[in-house]
Amino acid sequence: MRCGDFLKEKELNNLLLKNEITERDIRNIAEVIAEFHFSSKPLIIKNQSDLIKDKTKDILNYSAIFNEIDPVSNDFIEISTSYCTQLIQHFKEFLESRMQQGFIRDCHGDLHTGNIFLLDKPLLFDCIEFSDSLRQIDIMEELAFLSMDLDSYGRKDFGTLVLEYYNVFNPTVRSPEEYILFLFYKYYKAGVRAKVMAVQWIREKDTACKAQIETQMKAYIKLMQSYFNQLQKDSNISNPQVFPTTIR
Repeated sequence: MRCGDFLKEKELNNLLLKNEITERDIRNIAEVIAEFHFSSKPLIIKNQSDLIKDKTKDILNYSAIFNEIDPVSNDFIEISTSYCTQLIQHFKEFLESRMQQGFIRDCHGDLHTGNIFLLDKPLLFDCIEFSDSLRQIDIMEELAFLSMDLDSYGRKDFGTLVLEYYNVFNPTVRSPEEYILFLFYKYYKAGVRAKVMAVQWIREKDTACKAQIETQMKAYIKLMQSYFNQLQKDSNISNPQVFPTTIR
């Protein structure tokens, strides 16, 4: 077996597909991520809430693609984006306080299951190098990406466990407010993956491959909807004009 083939078999996403991941593996991954975050110095980045709102609204730049594939999904994205940008504004001071507590670090930036080798000690690889703003984030956002991706493989138990174990090694989601933010980040990261699929869908010429990409994209939007529904319940914000409570 070639070295590249061996490593491919050890990627977390491929092992998930073969149902070869255990709770202990998730614990070990959470510990390695915590160690990595501890090794990075805290950062002070101004206007955290504005940066997060801008990243959240970026999905609207893909509206034409979403509308072509599924107008109903596009309507949801527009409604939920409006809600979430105002939610972030509501949490502006709380986000600043997390920065002052040292939760903003130079992170991996693209920590999904395809960027983790499950060796004797899990190995994180292929971090984002081209954008400081995508990499220098709250460690909660980093963890939410992996949790969301585990959910996308039908392993919501692992998506929950990775947070629970990470909290043992480096408590980061401790309060109701932090849990709401964690849900938001899972919603946002599912949107990031939906955008990736949208771009691939536009570029793909093969009909069968295009259909497969469309299915993946819709799966991520469905995840966004599930997180958003829970977010609305947990955030307890009652103004229906600003924060709509139904998705049509």
